[in-house]
Amino acid sequence: MQQFLQEGAKDLEEPGPENKTGHGGLRLGDPARAAGPPPAATPAAAPLAAGPAFADPFTDPASGLTTTGEGRYDGGAYRLTPNAPNRAAWSTYGARYADARVEVTVRLDGPGAAGIVFWQTAPADYYLFAVSADGFYQVTHFQNGRWRDLIPWTKHPALAGAGPHALKLEIGAGAIALSANGAALGTIPKPAAGGGAVGLLAASFARPGTSATFTKFSVTPAP
Repeated sequence: MQQFLQEGAKDLEEPGPENKTGHGGLRLGDPARAAGPPPAATPAAAPLAAGPAFADPFTDPASGLTTTGEGRYDGGAYRLTPNAPNRAAWSTYGARYADARVEVTVRLDGPGAAGIVFWQTAPADYYLFAVSADGFYQVTHFQNGRWRDLIPWTKHPALAGAGPHALKLEIGAGAIALSANGAALGTIPKPAAGGGAVGLLAASFARPGTSATFTKFSVTPAP
């Protein structure tokens, strides 16, 4: 727009731009000129370069998760402890994945929920497969401060007690399949073609004191 206004201005004193009158008087001219050339075609988005197959025994504090605040490595495990009621504490790895199989074992100490973060593209944009300490599971999308459930909290007998629970998330060509402790929880249509970081999350509810301990994490990109 700036270029359009400057090119169409009428000189008022000396030819060309000068300090007294600038580019001159504003003159919009022929409206057709404002349209300019047709916009260039938007290039197709580059395909997502999936991260490598990866397993984390949580013995190396440099494996990629946060080591300060609410997350810490703890003798062959990783622990997340939200520091306030109604709070989610998460940590993700740097590599990005689209279709993949993600597995982890989690034990919950205290009321709350924990599970697998996937397709994270920003701190306030990620998907979550979580289980609760009272035997429920959920798949939800957190975006800009709001949760949108793909599967609302659903009770399942495979999730008795606080665990440990072996969770498996399988994102395929058209669907997401969930299982816990070897039992199928359900399958849902894949919400979109996307991708992002994967990692772990623990969440407190109204009562504080939630802590989640994770072991045996692995991610395998789809062929």
